[in-house]
Amino acid sequence: MQAVRVAQGHLRTYDDVQPTDDLRFVPNTNVGNIITVSLAAPIKRCDFNLAGNPVMTTVYAKGDVLALTAGRDLVHGTAQATLDVPLAELPDRLGMLGFDPSDRVGTWLRGRHQTANLIGFVTLIQYMLWVFAHQNLTSGDGPKAGFALLPRTNLRSVYMNALTEVERSAFDAMVNALSDGDKDSRVCPRPYGLGGRQTYDNQLSLFWWLRSIQAGDPGQGNETLALHMSGDGPRGIAYDAMSPPRGYPAHEGFPGRPAEWFTYSMGQKTTPYKASHVVVEYRQTDLFGLKNGMGTYEQFVTAAMAAAESAGLDMPH
Repeated sequence: MQAVRVAQGHLRTYDDVQPTDDLRFVPNTNVGNIITVSLAAPIKRCDFNLAGNPVMTTVYAKGDVLALTAGRDLVHGTAQATLDVPLAELPDRLGMLGFDPSDRVGTWLRGRHQTANLIGFVTLIQYMLWVFAHQNLTSGDGPKAGFALLPRTNLRSVYMNALTEVERSAFDAMVNALSDGDKDSRVCPRPYGLGGRQTYDNQLSLFWWLRSIQAGDPGQGNETLALHMSGDGPRGIAYDAMSPPRGYPAHEGFPGRPAEWFTYSMGQKTTPYKASHVVVEYRQTDLFGLKNGMGTYEQFVTAAMAAAESAGLDMPH
């Protein structure tokens, strides 16, 4: 039976015999410092064939039960849960985290045909603007470190696939009606981190971000591969200018680009056609009893379970 290990916050597969008892299959019962989890999606390993193309192999199937064990020393990290959230639920979910932009959203959408999905979409945009304006994002983790609820979905795909034609028309009218001051304001008025001590000063204006949500971010003229891979180039017609933020590699695929260029999680997922949800990552642990990301293994498990249950996940016990 192939074993798995924990590496950089993700489950990874071993190709050899498992050397320790850190991770193994057990019955669906929690005992001591063991926590069992039922997989909501398969775990896959990425290999590369002779042509350099990625080949995905399923290691564990959806529904398989894994058990994680750990020592009892203090550990440090961020308990987080990634899940689909209906657009219509975003205002309430963000409200639970203390963010309420309803006045601003109401001002933007006043006189427009408002639906729960459109309100949720504009609320998410307002939340992103608030984080970039008010949070310190200069750590090595980059902008995602400032988000209690990190949007992993590319907003261009939400506009195209989740909003109806009527909702898109209302959004377009909203963008056109913004004041010149709003249009010229910067999406990221403060520099954000790129890893290590590097920071990025993003000059993107609100109007051009919203326009890229409407029409994609194709750039000007013929952009070079080097510019795309540097993180400074356009994100492409299927993405908006913040999916991901400038300074991080774009998601458009090019021959020869290694898999490592697809690692930044903000704005990477694409909402399917006619879906009405976004993929978000809960990263707020202080609300669930874990202060400053430090605690014993059992405290981490308790915080993670509480966070997941508050997000609506049905967790095994």
